[in-house]
Amino acid sequence: MIEFRGNLFGEGSADGLAVAVTEGRGFDESGRWVVAHLPWLEKHLDDADFTGKSGQVVVVPGGEGVPYRRVALIGVGADPGIEQVRRAAGLAAKALDRMPTVATSPSMRSHSWSLVYFSMRWHLYRRL
Repeated sequence: MIEFRGNLFGEGSADGLAVAVTEGRGFDESGRWVVAHLPWLEKHLDDADFTGKSGQVVVVPGGEGVPYRRVALIGVGADPGIEQVRRAAGLAAKALDRMPTVATSPSMRSHSWSLVYFSMRWHLYRRL
């Protein structure tokens, strides 16, 4: 069973985390938290030429710094609307397809949680 959670930190956390990143590497609170707890992440993003442009995806291991097995950073562009968030949800679902539980950053949920939830479930179940 695939389960989506909104709580990002602490007990009951998910296996994977999807973080929406705006162009210019604009992180929301959860993204800034991930960067602060994975000190090597900024260099890794530099090496991958990740800027947050719409459609960019980088998946990294969570490790000791964060309570997730994998973290997917998904580019949503400069001014993401519902369509960009829907596409980002699909990319996140593909990037985290083996994770039984997935949490999403507040910036992905703020646009339309039901749309993101539906899109991620559709992409994940389609792969089963």
